[in-house]
Amino acid sequence: MDRKCFKKVILFFFGFLFLVSIQLQADNSCYFLFWGRRAGGSEYPIWKEFYKYEDPSQDTCYRGMPWCTKTQHNNVKLKHYHFTENFTSTEKEDMNRYAEYHWGDDFDSKFSDADSTYNCHSWALGPNQTVWNVNQDTTLSNDFVEVSGTCGDPYKVGQYCKHLDDHSSRITELFFSTGSPGSAVKKIRSKWGGYGIYDGCSNPSAYGNVVKIYKRK
Repeated sequence: MDRKCFKKVILFFFGFLFLVSIQLQADNSCYFLFWGRRAGGSEYPIWKEFYKYEDPSQDTCYRGMPWCTKTQHNNVKLKHYHFTENFTSTEKEDMNRYAEYHWGDDFDSKFSDADSTYNCHSWALGPNQTVWNVNQDTTLSNDFVEVSGTCGDPYKVGQYCKHLDDHSSRITELFFSTGSPGSAVKKIRSKWGGYGIYDGCSNPSAYGNVVKIYKRK
């Protein structure tokens, strides 16, 4: 398989939270698969344990703590994941290299290293950057309002993007302050799942185009 075909296959899987997960136990303990790339070019899997909390009827989450992730308005419980370990320094280096090799066309620069603690929604939207927020729509509907992109309600740097494939980012540069979201945004900053935070184009291949822009309530 040549690099271009391999890249398409990888991007297909990356669209599903950039990861593949497998259920290993009857409880909510699972493992997520990340990939690293060594300096010599060989690639290898990196598995990390996480606990998922997807039933808002529960009052507690990881280690019996009170449900730790709620919207700032209305205190709506958000589905989320707790990872039990972060990446080693070697794994971070290899994951940075992997991301830049496979998705480097979408990046201008790296803002931070790989980190399993949080994902794109929790980084861009919150409310808790120590877990994976997997409730983008609920977070947006409770804590944000959609920007209309008119002269009275223009787009601004620092506002928040919802992408076609349900990823989240922040605006770092605009073409226009009005009009359609997809044509107005020039550059974004985003966290690629457990990989790093990157500055780059507004429609990275695994994210899709910007479909809506929001500001905080």
